[in-house]
Amino acid sequence: MADKTYVEIAKFTVDGGVDSKYKGKAIDSMAKAAEAAVKSSSKLTLDTPKEKGAKGWLLIGKLDSVGPDKAGKKFQANVSMTIATWPAKAMKSFPSGSAGFAIASADEKVSPGDVDQLVSTAVKEAMKSGVPYMEKTKPE
Repeated sequence: MADKTYVEIAKFTVDGGVDSKYKGKAIDSMAKAAEAAVKSSSKLTLDTPKEKGAKGWLLIGKLDSVGPDKAGKKFQANVSMTIATWPAKAMKSFPSGSAGFAIASADEKVSPGDVDQLVSTAVKEAMKSGVPYMEKTKPE
């Protein structure tokens, strides 16, 4: 069996334009979703390699936006990620994801749990292209 490729997940960030009432546990929810996606791969690992000169991937993620859309009909989250080589940090891929659900109006109250679930789903969407990229591409 071939060795698994290491993936380091950097601390996720939240864009400055995201309303503080929606931030909640968003960073933790995003990190957990990314970790789960890596763990579900038979070719990737979160375990730091012990051998000198090992190469892997660095995953950097950001919550770009969360809240009602302009029409006030959908509550949505948008996430962007960067996949870079590790430890060199050369940027290679830029997956993104979004998720949303219908709302009655822009004033509708949305629970923190719904926001956390939404950002987690947006990360899962981004990882649908991120994981295959990291599995198929050799980090150089």
